[in-house]
Amino acid sequence: MTAVVILAIIFVVLGTILTTKNADSLLSGYNTMSDEKRRNIEIEQLIPFLNRSFKTIGLIILITGTFAYFIKNEKLYISALALFPIISAIIILLYSKKYNKNIPTRFEKVMSIMVLIILMTIAFFIVFQVFIQEDYGNLHF
Repeated sequence: MTAVVILAIIFVVLGTILTTKNADSLLSGYNTMSDEKRRNIEIEQLIPFLNRSFKTIGLIILITGTFAYFIKNEKLYISALALFPIISAIIILLYSKKYNKNIPTRFEKVMSIMVLIILMTIAFFIVFQVFIQEDYGNLHF
């Protein structure tokens, strides 16, 4: 239960403290962009989107994890801790692209696809380990 609370707090705090003033130090990738590329990011629209997303993720993790803990459902509990943040990251990556008006280079396109493939592979692995295998008590990570 402690892990769920800590994970939820991390998401809610991140969604609370992220502003346009500190985005250059808190947003990965944004802090390494040139000034020209930063001007092509709609940061005033991106930050509220990320704030809502992070707070919603934290709240859903807390509610799902708490519910799973009290009904003693280990599969749901593991999903709240592992699977939901990964699925949320994929959704955020896809939807946040609309705030980036930069034309991606070939390398950036390939890296975006690779990150999505890695996240989906991890999510598939978790689903396989937790939901498909009968003996989910002996997870082999």
